[in-house]
Amino acid sequence: MFYPVILLATLFGKKSLEKGIEGISEASKNPLFSLEKVYCYSNANAISKTSSRAMWNLDISQYTDIALFLKIHNENETLTQELLQQRNAENISVVEQSAKTTISELYIDHIRFSNTSTGHLSFNYQPFSKFGKIEDENLTEENVQSDKITFTLIANSEDVVSNTSSNAQIDKNLTIPITLRYLNRNIQTDYTISNITEPLTFDGSLLKRSYIPISSIQNTVSFTIHIKNGLGDEYVYQMSLTIPLQNEENTKSIYDGSYTEEKELTNQFFLLNY
Repeated sequence: MFYPVILLATLFGKKSLEKGIEGISEASKNPLFSLEKVYCYSNANAISKTSSRAMWNLDISQYTDIALFLKIHNENETLTQELLQQRNAENISVVEQSAKTTISELYIDHIRFSNTSTGHLSFNYQPFSKFGKIEDENLTEENVQSDKITFTLIANSEDVVSNTSSNAQIDKNLTIPITLRYLNRNIQTDYTISNITEPLTFDGSLLKRSYIPISSIQNTVSFTIHIKNGLGDEYVYQMSLTIPLQNEENTKSIYDGSYTEEKELTNQFFLLNY
């Protein structure tokens, strides 16, 4: 059974995603927004088309839910004492300072996959309340990939946590992570499992049981996160994320049922888009 409260605790836990994330880091260029942490939860599931005493007939899919923890920085945190005194001397208004760190727009675009020869791929918003969960309709409906994911800014973070709709939401203070889903639907279709003496579990172990090599479904998704502030300035972060399916030592993998990784980041700042 899946326990969202336990997953929520794990989401803020201490695991390490050592490889697979590449971004742009230039701390000297207007470090108002940054990517602080990435958490990934990988699993698999299937739709059972027929079952009997003799066999199962399955359409098998793999998914990875991704949480991106962003942060808004007080500009004064990164200014030298000399620059801070200069700005005070220039009498920059409190309103202008506030507008710099106020988000007016947030969206993701330029979504690309490195491996397009596996299943039907999509990368879309996943409600925080459904993080790690998969439902039959996710696997039976055609997963249409949009060119752009536009987030509605919500004042109350609790409303983002409780949201169950597919309409992308994020709280304006970025206290809740951006939650997304990579879905590789129908990697294997009409696969027959005839050995029903072993219990059939609808998780990542299906990939092993149906002889789907992890190497064949490895993928990297790249995309750009855009943030516009109250002054109309646009900040961007270009990201390339390798979908985590096993650890470097090959001692743990999605074959075990599910696989989670996390990486704490430093100096991964959004760049001002001139």
